[in-house]
Amino acid sequence: MSTAADAGLLRLLAELWLHEPDAAMVARAHRELGLPPADPAELAIAYVDVLLNSVYPYGTSFTDPWGEINTSEAEVMYERFAQHGFDAPALREVGAPDHIGICLQFLAHVGREGDIAFNTQLLRWAPALCIAIAREPGGHSFYKALAEHTCAALMAMALPVDRRWLAASRFDLVMPPLADLASDWATDGFIPIADVDDEAREVRLKDIVRFLLLAERSGLFLSRARIGYLANRLGIRLPFLPRLMLGELLFTAAGEEGRLDDLMALLRDEIAGWREAYADVARTWPAWSDYAELWGVRLTNSTALLDGMRRIIQDHPIEEG
Repeated sequence: MSTAADAGLLRLLAELWLHEPDAAMVARAHRELGLPPADPAELAIAYVDVLLNSVYPYGTSFTDPWGEINTSEAEVMYERFAQHGFDAPALREVGAPDHIGICLQFLAHVGREGDIAFNTQLLRWAPALCIAIAREPGGHSFYKALAEHTCAALMAMALPVDRRWLAASRFDLVMPPLADLASDWATDGFIPIADVDDEAREVRLKDIVRFLLLAERSGLFLSRARIGYLANRLGIRLPFLPRLMLGELLFTAAGEEGRLDDLMALLRDEIAGWREAYADVARTWPAWSDYAELWGVRLTNSTALLDGMRRIIQDHPIEEG
């Protein structure tokens, strides 16, 4: 594709991420991208369900150790935009400057070689965001197709990236981030264990759930809908709550009903699904293999956490519900 064609495609993709499409935009997306036809009224609901309530389309949702948006990392984007004379009206409509739609607009503005540091960061998280939407239970086919086309468009551009950053990141991730918590869990157990005081159990449960819900640590993104899907598989009913509270409640309910082993089996399936999704991207676009490896290390850390939890369950009595 020519640079002009790249820019036009990126702007179209950006608009679809940033706003609910009207009939004309749906028709254009079908004509130019091959996205499935859809009722705009239906897509307005799907947009809220997927991109506002479930999978957050911001970079730091996937790269921040606490999953926050509008962090200092995100704020750096404003400086980058100013350096390149980029000031999109949509910047005043989103929750943070690293929204995928804004990033696509910026990439269209500067071109593939305009900012290598930006390219490096974007490829760090954008494919993971697209995978999360593809794996969203009940997600609309229009947005699943949008995620697929976005990932393919970014990969096809063969963006130059900073390989030194990738090498340094690989070294950092080799040291599992579980080390500080593992000794406590091994000594005192975790939430369902009867011989741990209430306050310690509460802290430990939050640590475990927070680890699994933070993509930068665990390697996977469990949305509200995905947590609900896991609960449904276990026959557990959950209310509408923030993600962290929902995750805690899922673990608590599973413990009370003696289904923790089943829950961890489902989480292992989640990890396997994400691992295969990263591998699929890397097989299709080998240049992304280094990133896939980094996400794989995070998934391995999550597997280690689940294995440690299983050992604790086997060695301690489970608290009665």
